[in-house]
Amino acid sequence: MGSKDDAVLPPGVTVDPETGKVTITPDAVEDGSKVEAENSNDNGTSSSEITAGNDIEDITPPAAPEIVAGADGSVSITPDQKDAVDLIVEFTDEADKPQKVELEKDADGKWTAKDELPEGVTVDPDTGRVDIHYDAVKDESEVNATNKDEVGNASSSQATTSRDYINGPKVEIQAGEDGVIDPTDLNENKEVDVVVDIKDSGLKAGDKLEVTNQDGELKKLC
Repeated sequence: MGSKDDAVLPPGVTVDPETGKVTITPDAVEDGSKVEAENSNDNGTSSSEITAGNDIEDITPPAAPEIVAGADGSVSITPDQKDAVDLIVEFTDEADKPQKVELEKDADGKWTAKDELPEGVTVDPDTGRVDIHYDAVKDESEVNATNKDEVGNASSSQATTSRDYINGPKVEIQAGEDGVIDPTDLNENKEVDVVVDIKDSGLKAGDKLEVTNQDGELKKLC
């Protein structure tokens, strides 16, 4: 018949043979559970049972949200996919008014907004990604985003939006070849053919532009 010394201890539990001290590693005991201990002598007499708490405070925050400021003035914010259950995004709209978007992740891993989304803001329910259209956020303003985990630990990140101005596109005037549009460049339909090279400018086919100053700076209208 085996002795007490032959007893197999659970994983993560050790005993000091000299003092009888029992050590349980953090991974071997459930967080927040109670640990009970009782002494007894050879006669079977037991001391009072002692119960101790096992509360270990979780102070590790989730990873900070990823913020990407697009060249066209738009912004996308993606929360931490592992530990975050709450995402708060704060920004200033084109009317210079502060806006706040708060998302929650449910038990099925889906992200939903707590309140109605501002115009120009969309949310991907699978990833929690928030997309802010360039017309919905102020140019060159700061966007702040905060992730929170289940116990409230938080981490934040910031980014500055781009201007929805596109600088330095190459303009080629088909008539005159002097880089200036004047009456001599008009065709029989009173029109001038102009080619604008938008490579690497953030523009796409169908965008409308407006010349905003004498330096030829362009602003995307829609």
